[in-house]
Amino acid sequence: MLQNHSTLQVEDETGVETAEFYAKTLLSTDAVALPSQMLIAALTDAYFEHIHLHQPIVDRADFERFHSPLLVHSVCMLASAYGHRRGGISQLSAAKKYYLKAKLLLATEHERNKLVVLKALCLMTCRSMTEPTVVCLDSLWHWLGVASRFAIHMGLHKEATYSANQDGGTRRRMWWHLFVRTSPNTVYSSLSVRLDADISLRTRTSWSPSVMDGL
Repeated sequence: MLQNHSTLQVEDETGVETAEFYAKTLLSTDAVALPSQMLIAALTDAYFEHIHLHQPIVDRADFERFHSPLLVHSVCMLASAYGHRRGGISQLSAAKKYYLKAKLLLATEHERNKLVVLKALCLMTCRSMTEPTVVCLDSLWHWLGVASRFAIHMGLHKEATYSANQDGGTRRRMWWHLFVRTSPNTVYSSLSVRLDADISLRTRTSWSPSVMDGL
């Protein structure tokens, strides 16, 4: 009798080995370690003062709600690089350090909350660590593709996803962020992912008060 192999339950015997490899990698790189509370507070304030209005992906309550090293490193990456002086490398060096830690935390799937993972992926699309013409896995084009497909995997391209979720406003803002960045008017128009969806993007309840005040 022929069997439908798609219904077979295959046990992953490498799960423990993978987990141990990830744990050793994170330990040796210190990727989970956070900056001082004073530095986190300063960079978080910088993010909400200068970046949040344009990239309303993270809310202040997220830090207390999720306690996520991935989220902290991603926000610190953007805030560190903001307003760096021409020719200066100290801020860019700090931003690169946070970027590498966030990248490693994503690669090892350290963060289990998928909403936090998508927030971090969206933040990764806001800062390029390479020249636009460099073909590599650190380009904005790479992160835009990863974030867009992760969002689709989470169902953000369907209106029903928002009405049935208490974080619907946050999810809609992230989809809007990705939608705008993949539109034909972006610098990546020739490589556009182009997101098509059946959702309404312009709902006032999707935006935080601080963002609405700036509009």
